[in-house]
Amino acid sequence: MASSWEILKASARILRSRKELTMFPVLSGCTLGILTIALGVLVVSIPALRDSTAGLIIVVAVFYFLGAYVLTFWQAALISQADVTLDGGDPSVAGGIARATRAGVRLAPWAAIVATVSYLLDVAERRLPQLNIVLDMAWNVTSFQVLPMMVLEDESVPGAVRRAREAFREVWGRNILGVASTGLISLVPAVPGAVLIWLALTELDGAMIVVVALIGILFIAAGAVIASALKGIYQTVLHHYLVDRRMPEAFGGIDGSRLVRTRRSATA
Repeated sequence: MASSWEILKASARILRSRKELTMFPVLSGCTLGILTIALGVLVVSIPALRDSTAGLIIVVAVFYFLGAYVLTFWQAALISQADVTLDGGDPSVAGGIARATRAGVRLAPWAAIVATVSYLLDVAERRLPQLNIVLDMAWNVTSFQVLPMMVLEDESVPGAVRRAREAFREVWGRNILGVASTGLISLVPAVPGAVLIWLALTELDGAMIVVVALIGILFIAAGAVIASALKGIYQTVLHHYLVDRRMPEAFGGIDGSRLVRTRRSATA
């Protein structure tokens, strides 16, 4: 836990010095918003889709896939530029887009898997809401290193899943701490944001409803952006050590050997 906490703090320092990394979660949210509006307009403008069960199923399937692809694309771009930063280079939005575009075709099958799992998790949430957090955590932990393998090692989905599975045996605890800590970080501004929205809807009137509610939404969005950026940096740092058995220069004070559970120590 101590070494993982040190990684998280060092990741936060990098994020403060390289604020351009936060642009990728912002662009991801904007793209997802545009996609949602576009699909909504499509359904409204084509009555046959609204009145057809098959049509709605197709729209939902397309939305899940495109939404998953958007999130995967921008997270891949973030990871690529976190890698550039850790190697001492200058990250850029254009560089991230170029790197993610290069992996674009290979990202599609993984996006399809993410979309399928997301749909199943949504179904599980409706039927077993008490298990939703556990199932969501399990998925995020087991898939934590798949995207870095695809982006930074040019692996296909089967190869990335195989290597991520092998890595999972060594760093499953770090995966859990990475997912949990970034999730908790997103809650820090989300809680006051939710309180502001509640106050706006229950205690205020007139223009103040809109103003206070928007401030609350911005708090929640800021938490999501920061958590996503930290997750990308954390994933990349862990990937560096798994592949090269060395810590990036910015993390030189951290004992990398404490990050992994090697086969020797596992059998000792």
